[in-house]
Amino acid sequence: MSEPLLCVENLQVAYPSTQSLAKPAWAVDDVSFILDSGERLGLVGESGCGKSTLGRAIMQLLPQRSRVTGQVRFAGKSVFDLTPAQLRQFRGEAVALVFQDPMTRLDP
Repeated sequence: MSEPLLCVENLQVAYPSTQSLAKPAWAVDDVSFILDSGERLGLVGESGCGKSTLGRAIMQLLPQRSRVTGQVRFAGKSVFDLTPAQLRQFRGEAVALVFQDPMTRLDP
């Protein structure tokens, strides 16, 4: 059996609080999924539910002070261990984010 193309395991992302004593705000909490080659994944949900944060975590585009735990592997390699050159190639050739303005896309 071949290795999954993208494997996300127990991913959690927290943004630092703007108040010094407040707990961090968890934007993504314990997300796991596997995508094989040829499969696609679409994320839908309410505004603020963590869709963009999940995509940014996978692509390592979060603010530096964000707290990320869990695993993200692409073709068997941890994206958290990629060199800057490998990360640019990963972002430029392997994965992409498509952000949409919901008001122009979803009109009941």
